[in-house]
Amino acid sequence: MKLFFFKYFLEKTKLSLSVDNQVKIKLNGFFLKFFSKGKYLILEKKPISDYINYILIKKSEKIKLSLPKESSKKLNLYYDTNNLELGFAVFDNALVSPDSNLVYYKNNCYYPKLVLESNNDEILFESDTIIKDTPNFIFLDNTKKGVFIEKAISFCGNWPTNWYHLMIEIMSKIALLEKLPIEFMNYPILISEEAYNKPNQNDLINSLLNGKDIIPISSSYLTSVKNLIYIDSPVMTPPNYRNNNINRFEKKLDYNINLYYYGNYRNFLLSKIINKTSDLKNVFLARKQEKRIYNQDEFFGCIEPYGFKKIYIENYSFFEQANIFKNADFIIGPTGAAWANLIFSKPHQKGIILMPNFAKESTVYSNLSYLSNVDLYHCFYDCLSKNWIEYMNSDEAIKIDVSDFLENYIQIVKP
Repeated sequence: MKLFFFKYFLEKTKLSLSVDNQVKIKLNGFFLKFFSKGKYLILEKKPISDYINYILIKKSEKIKLSLPKESSKKLNLYYDTNNLELGFAVFDNALVSPDSNLVYYKNNCYYPKLVLESNNDEILFESDTIIKDTPNFIFLDNTKKGVFIEKAISFCGNWPTNWYHLMIEIMSKIALLEKLPIEFMNYPILISEEAYNKPNQNDLINSLLNGKDIIPISSSYLTSVKNLIYIDSPVMTPPNYRNNNINRFEKKLDYNINLYYYGNYRNFLLSKIINKTSDLKNVFLARKQEKRIYNQDEFFGCIEPYGFKKIYIENYSFFEQANIFKNADFIIGPTGAAWANLIFSKPHQKGIILMPNFAKESTVYSNLSYLSNVDLYHCFYDCLSKNWIEYMNSDEAIKIDVSDFLENYIQIVKP
């Protein structure tokens, strides 16, 4: 009923959410808040670095990153770029949601600078409490208010239940905790309740935040924090693009990483893992084929003779997954969050990741492998989808050309 009222009001006031007419939007936003009695908020979007209490920790600097390597016939390719600056901010009486890295404060919505090549206006922010995101404004459902917390450090971020986004993007904020002033060190950590309730994610969170007070919060509500500490993440990818026709991976610099703090986080993460030997040396990451279906049995049949063992990585605990990647000599499998475990891989490990051809510019896993000194190859296959959103919602059954795979990768698959 509330959402119906919101849409009805926007239609009657002829508010166009796709144009940059700020005066019109602000005027209609005023009437929206007035007639809804504060049930809906319209907040102006600003980069977090514009906030008066944003403290810079590390300036941007020149770095070298890795592009995907497609086959044994091609060499490693790299590109030079500037990584993102990092910092933290102190807010009083702010709102947050655990499934977003946005901070809602007074009449503004503060966001981290996510990309280098794309205009930030192209980025689409989404969460359970956001009704609409326009290039300049966020429309927020102010009725979804949850708990009030006296003080906390935000470990909120996009897709927190996803293994990759939780471990690589959200939990890596740990690397910057030591840079906070001492008076904030005893603040509890805000984390996604939905992630915290998953066994493997829970193990990861509690292992890395051991000794810290943890407050799980639901993404269904906005959490109000009297004294909030926001921290930038040293690893950033854009959540989504506003135009679904834009391929989120088409610009290699849309993925960025701060090498220094990522390296510190990786070392910290490895220090938490109890080393155990594993007899899984050549690993095939199988999928249960509930979505993104492909000819998995046929593909596995072509590599099984070379000593590969099929496993379903989600059946293993956090610590078991870490040790599998840490001990394996060779890993092959389709793209997915499991490859976040490359952060545990030993130097000179080999890998082949199977990816749809629209993601040829994706540097997410090429850079994780580069930083772990893993020799990772990308095997791209044809599909009808033009972007990741289409691919995730598609019923297409993919057929990977096994003979083509063997022709291009047999020399590295062979012992």
